[in-house]
Amino acid sequence: MILLIIISLIFDGLLSSFSNIFIPLFTLSSLVIIYKKKKNFIWYSLIIGLLYGIIFTNMFLLELISYYLCSIFIVIYFDKMKYNLMNTFLITIINIILYRTINFLILCFSRIIKFNIFLLFKSIYSSILINLIYIAIMYFVFIKIFNKSNKKKYKLYN
Repeated sequence: MILLIIISLIFDGLLSSFSNIFIPLFTLSSLVIIYKKKKNFIWYSLIIGLLYGIIFTNMFLLELISYYLCSIFIVIYFDKMKYNLMNTFLITIINIILYRTINFLILCFSRIIKFNIFLLFKSIYSSILINLIYIAIMYFVFIKIFNKSNKKKYKLYN
């Protein structure tokens, strides 16, 4: 789990430095994989949000709130739905929309950026494709790792 967080943080930094087309949110997306190891999930997501805020945005309180809300949504979603690849894709898309919208609105209300709905849409669609590719790779890799380390086997598809 810590390995996934480190990989996500590194890839977030690398891709955001080299690409104007794709805006990564790998660290946020990794919450969907981390959820599978539920113990203390909310605390982990708060720490990850704080780290993300300190490393990338300098708005750690905003990131803390955003990651908290996204992690609560993940818990609620997977309490009602099965954990499988399609649902991880769906919750990843919903979390990206939720995260981008929360951050956009708070930044607009605090007058840090001007309200521009096209800017919000661009940030959302620029994040979705690259994060779905990332989450698919991490899903398969970490399900294999979970299956090797646990007595309870996780299925790739439910």
